[in-house]
Amino acid sequence: MNFLPLKHYYRSLAVALIVPLLVAFFLCLHLYNLKLERAIESRQNGFNNISAQLSHAMSAADGLIDTMFKLYEQPLSYDFDPSWARNVNQFDHYYYQIVGDGVGEIVGQGKFASTAYAINQWRRVIALGPSFNTTLSLIQSLEAVAYVNEQGFVYIKRRNTAKSEFLTSVLDNKFRPLLVNSNKLASSPVLTINGHAYFAIGKQRAANSRDYIVLIYDLEAISSWLKKISPNYGEYIFINQDNQVIASSKTQLNIAVSASEHWPNVAVDMRKNNHSHLVQEATNLPIYTRFYESKQALSEPVGYDIFLEFAFLSVFLVMMFSAVFWLSQRIFVKPMTHLMNYLEQHDEGKQALVHYRIPVDWQPWFSRVKKVFSRNEELVQSLQEANKALDSQVQVKSKQLRRSIDAKERHLALLNTMLNNVPDLIYFKNIDGSFLGCNKAYERYIGLPQEKLVGQQLCDISDDNGELNELEKQVLKDRQAYQKRLTTEDNSYLFSIVPFYNEHQQFLGTMAIGRDITEQHNALNALQSSEAKLRSAMEYAANGVLLVSLDDQVLQANKAARKIFAIENANDLKLIDLFADTSYQALKNTLTELLHEKKKVYHFSLEQQEQQRWLQISVSLVWNAEQTPDYYVVHVQDVTDLVKAKDDAERATLAKSRFIANLSHEIRTPLNAVLGLIDVIALQGLTQPQAQPCRTGKISGQ
Repeated sequence: MNFLPLKHYYRSLAVALIVPLLVAFFLCLHLYNLKLERAIESRQNGFNNISAQLSHAMSAADGLIDTMFKLYEQPLSYDFDPSWARNVNQFDHYYYQIVGDGVGEIVGQGKFASTAYAINQWRRVIALGPSFNTTLSLIQSLEAVAYVNEQGFVYIKRRNTAKSEFLTSVLDNKFRPLLVNSNKLASSPVLTINGHAYFAIGKQRAANSRDYIVLIYDLEAISSWLKKISPNYGEYIFINQDNQVIASSKTQLNIAVSASEHWPNVAVDMRKNNHSHLVQEATNLPIYTRFYESKQALSEPVGYDIFLEFAFLSVFLVMMFSAVFWLSQRIFVKPMTHLMNYLEQHDEGKQALVHYRIPVDWQPWFSRVKKVFSRNEELVQSLQEANKALDSQVQVKSKQLRRSIDAKERHLALLNTMLNNVPDLIYFKNIDGSFLGCNKAYERYIGLPQEKLVGQQLCDISDDNGELNELEKQVLKDRQAYQKRLTTEDNSYLFSIVPFYNEHQQFLGTMAIGRDITEQHNALNALQSSEAKLRSAMEYAANGVLLVSLDDQVLQANKAARKIFAIENANDLKLIDLFADTSYQALKNTLTELLHEKKKVYHFSLEQQEQQRWLQISVSLVWNAEQTPDYYVVHVQDVTDLVKAKDDAERATLAKSRFIANLSHEIRTPLNAVLGLIDVIALQGLTQPQAQPCRTGKISGQ
């Protein structure tokens, strides 16, 4: 028999509550769509504001550069100090001069010549000094302003005059705008100098001129300006004509990043905008704006507001329903309560509530309730008997459990002793990131005892928690071990974070082990520094140096060797590729002899017949720690000029000897004839005055 009054009563109450809640839900859904449209409209307005500010800044920069070009073309109205062009600092390939006190710097390629054209060029560019200073004062994100002549002349005003690499980049036209041949403002690619990223915008002086003026910006300063003017939702970025990100409202940029790498997960149709990605038209601008905000970030605040409104509305409906329910209790349920009390009193033999009139609909249930009570009494008696048997079994199991707990406590004490004696840092965390325990080494590291550490999270007791927290989240997500090196002011640690499970393979949390690797880290740094010095010494050695494996593979070649053999790199080269066949065979025989006889160094010369040159070769064998041959070191010196000079000297000596021999022969033949004639004259008989000249002539001839 079904209790029809209460059945229909609760069903009607449920319908009365569900219908208003459904109406409230659909109403809040409509409000959600309205608020989402307003949020999209606010994003569009904010993007239009940022785009307008960028367009205004580019227009101002364009007008500023045009004004500078007009100042450059105007007749000079000041007296030029000739001392500025005197005593110019001349270097091997360029000259450099600081002009006046804060006027600027002039640098040029080649050798400076104090000609009328050079002095006139100095006078014109120095006239731009006040406008350059004003520009740097007004635009805080500017690093420098420069007038560049592609023939190798630069006049520049910059904030930091100590960066010589920066000045070299300007002189080498690395900041030259991409569209400098047009008469429009253009941007250059991003250039990283000494860990700072820069880019420039500029334009050429005239259509038939290759001179140009550039405004060089610091990427970090532009990102700071963009962050200050941008709303706090989404991310705004500036893109140059090379499709590189030069500023971001969320991060400070100091390297060149392409737009696709900055937003790798954003697929964008550049021809049209949508509410999550907005692109500024960049027809005549060197820089344009882009905006991106994920749909989730856009809809979450709106959904949260609607959720609160729905919650408040639901609470209101529930409160109203509760009032109605309370009234129904007073009107409907109270009579049933009196009836149940009547039944209880009737079972105990009392005559209470006999004056209460029982409704007709409730009378059939009285007998059924009485039967239920009698059945319950029987069940209670059987349950008591079962409880007694169960108590005895529980006592036996309790003794077994106490013995098991004692064994586990002994094992736990042994485990704690082992952990506390381990020098590594060890701690355990729950799934929510709170500490479960740690050893003594980690207590000393964190500065808190285990009693105060348990139950807390790392962010509550330490500020340096970003890297480990991210790694722990990754372990919780992937359920696999990860390692991370963490460096403090004094030490370096290698943390290994792994998931741990109970005996039923249920995931409990993470365990981390941190090992102090300060000594290994310092040794590795010293080894890397030593290797860097060795590689630099080899790379910039005056003679060519080749590192050759035992199978004739060229492992490395320094700068001098690459110049001697006219190669760009030594990748995938063998020794036979660098020498002629006969020269290679001689070198191969020497290497084989060096490998077998274990002599330290061989010195010899090789003739490169194909290139018509001579090479002085020195080869040695390097042994590893196991005293086995590792690789050859081949020192190469081009002695072609020396050999040619020796051959020329030998040929000159031979020609001189032949000339002296021929000259001696030509002189000796007539002298013999003269001496013979003198002897013939002396035999014919001469007077004393005549005999003396004859003797003198004979002695002179001999």
